[in-house]
Amino acid sequence: MGKCVRVKWIDYAKGITMLLVIIGHTISDDLIRGMIFSFHMPLFFMLSCVTYRFSLDKGELKAKTRKSFMHLIIPVISIFLICLVYRFLTDMKEWESLAFVPAFLKEQFKTIVFCSGSRNSPKSFPVSVPALGIPWFCVVLFCSRTLLDTLHLYLDEIKLMLVSCVLSVAGVFIGKFVWLPFSFDVVLAVIPFLYIALYFRKINVSEKPLFKFVVAFVIWIVIFFVIFYMKDDYLQLAPRKYPMYPLCYIGAFFGTWMLSELSVLLCNLSISRPIVYLGKYSMYMLIVHSLDSTLFAKLWIVNKSEYVNCIMRLLVDTILFLLLKKCIDFWKITKLKSANITQ
Repeated sequence: MGKCVRVKWIDYAKGITMLLVIIGHTISDDLIRGMIFSFHMPLFFMLSCVTYRFSLDKGELKAKTRKSFMHLIIPVISIFLICLVYRFLTDMKEWESLAFVPAFLKEQFKTIVFCSGSRNSPKSFPVSVPALGIPWFCVVLFCSRTLLDTLHLYLDEIKLMLVSCVLSVAGVFIGKFVWLPFSFDVVLAVIPFLYIALYFRKINVSEKPLFKFVVAFVIWIVIFFVIFYMKDDYLQLAPRKYPMYPLCYIGAFFGTWMLSELSVLLCNLSISRPIVYLGKYSMYMLIVHSLDSTLFAKLWIVNKSEYVNCIMRLLVDTILFLLLKKCIDFWKITKLKSANITQ
């Protein structure tokens, strides 16, 4: 609960999982996608809170909320506006139709209001929910972490655990019938992953990592195949699919633990440095990946084989990630020099 610090194995876990996200969004094979999706988003939610220090008072909560808003929500708004301009330019011919204009604006308004990662809303829900896409994660992380941080100020340990479970059940239940603005039903559903992170940080993952990796892997893979073959489905937070809940959550926890122990085993290898670097700046890769299917699809969709396209997508996203990082570094250095000159 002390000062936030960078932990090498966490950066490695985020880096390798970010690559798995890209693979899972490109490969259509249900088994491969299912194994990745069974834990990849829960891992990001959990590890984003492992080194997070919860607020001690309302003043600190306000400051942290403001900082998280700048770090998580501003990129979402930026990505949304970039895609909006792109769609405006590519659909410019459609603007000759007066009926297209209000329909287009209405669609974009619903997109930013619902902040949904998936377009397929429940059949019983009268509103067609457009997909915001990958940035939904940032919105849900911001809302869920702020909510848990607030509850943390008012509830003791036992009550916080009980409330987290109740909120999760409510979020899963609501998501079957209606999708709330800002994906708030998912916000409620993922609260246990953030709560578990409070205690996951107490697990000494560096002690006997190989043994714990094997144990966590076996439990995760057994749970995954039980759900996969009994329900022909797997955990997917964006489209609100929670097969055999809460068993799929238990599987997600052990999947996260498994990859965490694997990261401890591999992060100190010399060849791991690029993965650690990617994990450290995973937000930049998330931004690139959020735009690659809209702005850069022609760069990586080059073959009928989705496996070839997957390799190209990993390559293109990595190059663009490095370019974005260099541009941001250059901007920061320029801004710092300008401030020093002014002083």
